[in-house]
Parts: sequence; C-alpha cells; structure tokens
Amino acid sequence: MKPGTRKIGWLTAALAVAALFGVIYVVQLTASKAPVHRDPAASVRESPAAANSLSLKEQSITIKAFAGYSPAVASDWSRLPLWRHYEEQSGVRIDWQTVPAAEVADRRNLLLSRSSEAWPDLLFGTQLSPLELVGYGSSGVLIPLEKLIDRDAPNIKALLDRYPDVRRGMTMPDGHIYALPMLYDPEFGSMLTGQKLWLSRSWLDKLGEKPPETTEELYRLLKRFAASDMNGNYKHDETALLVPGVETLELVLKGAWGLGNRGAEHPFVDVQPKTGALRFIPSTQEYKELLQFMNRLCAEGLLDNRLFAINENEFTRLIREGNVGAFIGSGPPSSREDDYIAIAALAGPNGDRLFAGVSHPLHRAGALAVTSASRYPEQTVRWADYLYSEPGNRLFFLGIENETYRVTPEGTFAYAEPFAGSGGDAGAERRIGQFLVWPRGEFPGIVRRATYLGVESSRSAQEGAAKLKPSLPDEVWPEFAYTPDENDLMFAYSADIQGYVTEMRNRFITGEVSFDTWDDYVISLRRKGLTGYMAIYASAYKRFAGQRFEVSAP
Repeated sequence: MKPGTRKIGWLTAALAVAALFGVIYVVQLTASKAPVHRDPAASVRESPAAANSLSLKEQSITIKAFAGYSPAVASDWSRLPLWRHYEEQSGVRIDWQTVPAAEVADRRNLLLSRSSEAWPDLLFGTQLSPLELVGYGSSGVLIPLEKLIDRDAPNIKALLDRYPDVRRGMTMPDGHIYALPMLYDPEFGSMLTGQKLWLSRSWLDKLGEKPPETTEELYRLLKRFAASDMNGNYKHDETALLVPGVETLELVLKGAWGLGNRGAEHPFVDVQPKTGALRFIPSTQEYKELLQFMNRLCAEGLLDNRLFAINENEFTRLIREGNVGAFIGSGPPSSREDDYIAIAALAGPNGDRLFAGVSHPLHRAGALAVTSASRYPEQTVRWADYLYSEPGNRLFFLGIENETYRVTPEGTFAYAEPFAGSGGDAGAERRIGQFLVWPRGEFPGIVRRATYLGVESSRSAQEGAAKLKPSLPDEVWPEFAYTPDENDLMFAYSADIQGYVTEMRNRFITGEVSFDTWDDYVISLRRKGLTGYMAIYASAYKRFAGQRFEVSAP
C-alpha cells in the first residue's frame, strides 16, 4: 500500500477526506521566539554536509500542529518512538492535535474558519488540494514559502532545481508556493506505476498459457479461468479477475485505447495525439469502446461481483486464499509474492499500447503548510527540509538504527523484529504504525526505494514496473491549479460533469443503460457545461506549460 492514496482527479482530491498524518514540530535555529526575517543575501549557504544534518536550537520552542491519524497508525503521537527520538534530538516540544483521518478535512476547515488565535502553526498531511491552497493562500491563512525554500531549504531547492515540473506544479496561479510537497522519487518506477495487472503463475502453467499481450487475449484467458476448476475442488468458487474498484480497472485498461496519455492525475482530460489539442476522455469513441469491453467482462461473469463494494481486507483475503486468477493492485501480499506476476501494458483493438496509470513525481502539492499564525515559519521550513535529506528520509521511513531497523550484510535496510514485514501487509502496517507514521499517510518528504519498505519495493513490483516502462506516456502532468475565479466555476462544472460521468460509466458497465444511448449521454455532457469546463482546463494547462494549444471539440 502506498503511503498516500492515489488521486482520481483534482475535484476528488479536493473533496475526499483522505488518509493523512503528521503534525509538526519545528527545529528552532536561534534563541529568538519571534519570526526571524533575514536578508536572503546574508543567509547561511548550506554545504552538502549541512544540508543533510539536523541543526539544533539553543532554546526550546513549542509548536501547535494539526494532523490526522490513519487506522494503521497510533493515535497518540506523543508516545511514538519516532517523534520522541526526534524531540530529544531537536528539543522541540509539540502540542499535538490529532483527529481520525476520516474527519480531518472537515475538522481542518472548521478550525481555519475560526479566528487566527485558534489556528495551529502548522498543517501536516491535511490533504490540502491545489484548490484549497489557492483559497487559503490568497486569503492570507497560509503564508508563501518560495523565498524560504530558496533561502533555508537546500534539500528541497535542489529537488526543485533538478525537476522543474515539480516546481511548476507547486506554484499557484498567483506565483506563490503555499506548501511543501510529498514526492515520489522519479527513479522509483514501481511506486510511480502503482496499480498493475497481476496473473497467477500456477493458473497460467496449469492451462499452458502465456501472459496476454492484447485486451482480446486477456478476455480469452479470463474466460478459461472462469470455465476451469482451477483449484481442483469441483466447485465454481474461483474469481477470474479481482479489482479493488471500477476506477482502478479503467485506469489500467484505458491506455489500450490510447487514452490517459498524460498520466493518472488527469483521468478526464488528456491530449489528442494527432492535433495536440486537449481532449475530454469520457466523450470519445475510444472511451465508449473501453466501457463496452468492461461491460463484456461484467456481463460474462469474469469480474468479481463485488466490483463496486469490496473492501481492502476482503480483497487481500481473497488473494491470499489463492482462488484469484488475476487482480489489479500494487502487488500481491508478501506471502503470495512468488505466486503472481505483473504483465506488460496490453495492446488494444487499434494497436494502442499505453500504460495510463503512472503518477507524476509530485504526488501531493499540499503536504505541509504554515499558517500566518506561526511565529516560526523560517525554522519550520528548515525543519521540514531535513525530511527531504538522506538521513532525514531514513529516520522518517525506518526509524532508529538497531532499534526499529537494521542494515543488512548487503547494505540494504530491513525492519527489526517485531516490526518486520512488508508495508503492503495490513498487520505489518499496524506494527510499523506503532513506531512510524508513513503507512497510508501524506507527509513532506520524498519516497525513495532504498528506505521505503512497502510492497512497491518488492522484487515482483520492480519487475512489473520494468515491463511497463516501454509503454509509459512521453509526458505526465501533475495536478493543475486554478485561480480563485476559475476555482468557483470549475467546482460547479466538475460536480455536474464528473459526477455524471461516474454515474453513467457504472451504468454502462453493468448494462443498466444501453450503449445505444451514447449520443444522448454526450449531448447531456455538453448541456452540463463541458465547453466551459474545457476552457478553464486549457487556461490552467497554459499556465503550467507556458505554451499555446487548442481544445478539441467535446
């Protein structure tokens, strides 16, 4: 399981109450208790050694921080060894305010609606979307961080200089950066590719089949899975294809129809290859054909009938039991790693072979924000910068050497007992969550393969990512940001348009609505304001890319 859930579009991210972590505790670099506004020209320029060190303060400070905790992590963070160790190291006292992750978005908004005296100094992992960053930033609730990054955050600055797309994605339309990001290392392919299609080795061997290379071959293989007594118990209790949700199935398959060529953060819009114009994916003929394929899988019983209702525990249990021929996920449970193989991107009926489910390295733009109530913004950014360094990354993901993790003879890392296990295993996540806070979380920092011990770092996941690499899009976009005026319009358009698309997609797949009504569906999209929606999308992309382009007719 990834430390942060994958996003399905900017509106979903803005409205979802997602897993979040953390709270913040800041390293004070001076004895002053008032904000320090230094001349950038006089600021200390960090050497590589200084950039990777945690500078200690001379006098204790107290930071009020607001955070949420996931079911995988302990609720009382004052007792977590990670943060107790960090507090001893920095001398910073944290006044924690934590709430369940399922409540964090509403509780955060309520908190910030009060007078500034009630605000926390810091928001850590509170699932702030670009929409909310623009709103809270333009109203003065959040402070701009770009000057502090350039002056006091050598690790973050180095990353932004190396990956300018990340800086562009973090920069709001008014030119400010209002938060520090959660990043995926661009070299961590198995994390960026996320959800993959996995097949049972033993089922393939039993049928004498090879992994499919096209969508039609996948269909025929699933038919054989469903028709055969694969577990030999003379019962029809096998599952041909198990998926955690219809969105995931769509994400993994859509590239076979040439759709989603700008990555997972933009499930509704990509680029028309022939013209370079922006394209609304759900109104295209290719999308209709994709839904018809998914409808065929559903109608013929090749998809598990819990497509719209399965929970994670049930999903994992079914795979562990071995009665699943194919599934979509980040990887199999550790106990089944050798039993499943990930396959390459499938070719579709028109010869397209694209993997659309790849994320941008800028996984979350709003992982850490500083409110205008904070007395220590400079020190906060410097403290957070340490999490992007190599030793800070190791502390955050692994904890304390020889206590929570050890270095293997091969020079890699492994959790110490009793925390050993894969981060993709729910039980292991809960054990890890008694000491660390990354499982299912959002945080300022970068997820690197060397220190992240979740399922995406497994051998099988890395092999799967290598198979997908030749079929990745040439360009992947991060989430776009909108101006306040655009936000209002986009929110209204998206509530109607994206909600309608989701409803009709599900009805087309299940056969509740006939594909004979497709033209009526497209007309309804236009009536709901699709032209205006695409115009705003184009404005946001133009700011991001700094180039002119056209918008294709919806």
